[in-house]
Amino acid sequence: ISFSSPENTAEDTAFHQAVPTYIPEGFELVIEELDGAVLLVYENGTDSISYEQIRKRYLSAHINTEGIALEELEFQGFPAKYYSNQGMQNLMWYDDEHFYMVSSTLERDTLFRIAESVKIPEE
Repeated sequence: ISFSSPENTAEDTAFHQAVPTYIPEGFELVIEELDGAVLLVYENGTDSISYEQIRKRYLSAHINTEGIALEELEFQGFPAKYYSNQGMQNLMWYDDEHFYMVSSTLERDTLFRIAESVKIPEE
C-alpha cells in the first residue's frame, strides 16, 4: 500500500482533531501525542490499540502487504483499506485533509467499533 499527498495543500487550514470515543474497558492510555497530529496508544496486558490521525500533506507511507489479503472498502463514506498481519488488525481511511489509522491485537469487529467512534469533523 502506498499513500502520498499533493504538495499544494493550503498550509494555514486548522487541524481538527478527531479521536475515538470508544475504547474497550480495561485499556490504559500509555502514549498521547496531540501536537499537529494525533497518536494514541492504549494497552491492556498483551493487547494494544493505536490510533493515528495526520494531515495528508505530511503523509508518506509504504506498507508491506506481501502475503496478506488487503480488503478495499468504503468506511463512513471514505475510501478505506483493511488488513490483518501477524496478529494485528489494521484499518486505514482518509478524507480530503486527513489520514486515519486504527491498529489493534483485538478482533476485527472491535477494531471497527473503535474506528466508528471517531467522529470526522466537517471541514
